[in-house]
Amino acid sequence: MFGSEEDPVSTRSLAHIVRRIPALLIVAAIAFATPAYVVAQPGVPGTRIHGDILAGYSPVNNVYDYTADFNVRFDFGSYNAAKLYFDGGVLTLIKKTSEKSFQADRYRGTLEPGIRLPHGKNSYALFVKHQSFHDIDRFDGLTESYEILGLRYYLNNPWNPAVSAGNYVHRNDVDYDWDFALSVDNGCIGFCGSKKLYGAASLHYVTEEGALSDRNHFLDYSAEIGLESTDSVRYFLSYRQIHDIDGFDGHTEHGLLVGARYKW
Repeated sequence: MFGSEEDPVSTRSLAHIVRRIPALLIVAAIAFATPAYVVAQPGVPGTRIHGDILAGYSPVNNVYDYTADFNVRFDFGSYNAAKLYFDGGVLTLIKKTSEKSFQADRYRGTLEPGIRLPHGKNSYALFVKHQSFHDIDRFDGLTESYEILGLRYYLNNPWNPAVSAGNYVHRNDVDYDWDFALSVDNGCIGFCGSKKLYGAASLHYVTEEGALSDRNHFLDYSAEIGLESTDSVRYFLSYRQIHDIDGFDGHTEHGLLVGARYKW
């Protein structure tokens, strides 16, 4: 008479919050570990904020029509040779409905605290990356999220290559196991005047345990070319292949993306 069945929505919400506690504790630990004098004392580099905003349209795409991506980085200054940083980002995917209106359908949140250290002319970073995927105005029965414990290495040359490897932990509704990534970005491959012709590319390889899908691995990639103006705006054309962007269902998004990116 006085009992009631447990609300599955409330249970999912509570579980969602509990799973975020480790990531929040990591962020808090890094914030408190950052020496206060790095920010407060004159002559010592303090906290810097920079990031980028992207808006793109996919003329030939089998999943989404529009993409909006916002990323920000907090550099907390240096402690001896170590540099502490915190990255955050929100990727929003938008479909065009039959009424020709915008309908935000899905977004991905990213949090990455880390520490970057020099290695000769190059550098490397130890990081913890949290990513979670969320439906908007719908629920597909999955709440995909995970953390990656990883190492990233940066080479100091004109193509700015970065290579990383990491292991997936605290997985929810995915069976990803190991993560490997490679990216290059050359700020100028021609016409290096007021408008710079640039090129960028990336590879992303993921192994899986196979507990939740029939795959044991997949490969994502992208290739991008465009013009960068003196006010740090990039106008680009890219081709991308991305797995599981619409949920952990094996679906692959691939196609052209045309847009602009502002960096500061």
